[in-house]
Amino acid sequence: MKKIINVLAFLIAVLIAASCEKYIEFSGEESEPRLTVSALAKAGEPFRAYVSSSLFFLDSDGIEAFVKDLDVSRGVVQVTVNGESGPVAMRCMPEKVDGALLYGCDYVPRPGDRIVLEAEFPGFDPVRAETRVPYPPRFEITSLKPGGADEDMEMTIRLSDDGSYEKYYFLAPKRVMPSPWTEEPAEVFCRFNSDDIVFRNVAMGVFEIYGFLFGDDDLVSCYFSDRLIRGQEHSMKLVFPGVRLAEGDRFSVELRTVTESLYWFDTSFAQMRSDFNIFAEGVTLYSNVTGGYGVLCASASARIDVEL
Repeated sequence: MKKIINVLAFLIAVLIAASCEKYIEFSGEESEPRLTVSALAKAGEPFRAYVSSSLFFLDSDGIEAFVKDLDVSRGVVQVTVNGESGPVAMRCMPEKVDGALLYGCDYVPRPGDRIVLEAEFPGFDPVRAETRVPYPPRFEITSLKPGGADEDMEMTIRLSDDGSYEKYYFLAPKRVMPSPWTEEPAEVFCRFNSDDIVFRNVAMGVFEIYGFLFGDDDLVSCYFSDRLIRGQEHSMKLVFPGVRLAEGDRFSVELRTVTESLYWFDTSFAQMRSDFNIFAEGVTLYSNVTGGYGVLCASASARIDVEL
């Protein structure tokens, strides 16, 4: 009985506290909006860039506020490739993008390309960012156990790292399954775990979907560095809990080489997204754009499809 009374008293106190509102007028310095430009240059796919402006954190005009001050008719977005032939003008695309303007051009990134992205809009400082498109990784699947009644699917991947410089990789195993919405099969991320050294240090791996959804050791995709395996051929074993492949099933493994900028941007973004403590210190998103905010990064993919 005493416990029930204590619980009721606690709930009443919470309700009383929640009913009290106090408005505090902000008296700090309001930051000026800055141009924000972001782009991921994928080898083999047309180059696209997203342009918006930063907002003061008390601005409550909705996502349209990110583009309301951008003069599209006078704004200029351009990309220069390998310093040759001058900059290529990018055009504003008609596709609707929430909170940003989409710019595109006919340029298709290739491994080894050096890309410089620049943008200038009235009322904003001009911005500039630079990156280089990496070469795709070299890997192979050396063994595959489809799993059985009491066995999980297992796969061994051998990665050949050339050791020329520090690299960052993104690993994404996917299973091809019937789609409940279309007649075409759909690719879905497939959760896995591994005790390999490249996944042991959290500083070297950033997880797209976190352990509290599946289990502390389960991933669906992740980044990792070649810091411990640089210049080597390295085999890593992956275990897929609950997965049993049957005849006709299809599976794919995509491995991307990504720029350091993409690795650190997603690292900071994942940290911000996963931090539920409102009293924690704020996380600053990684940016490599001078004069404003955003990130210019690149990747190159290799993929192996398996069909039983």
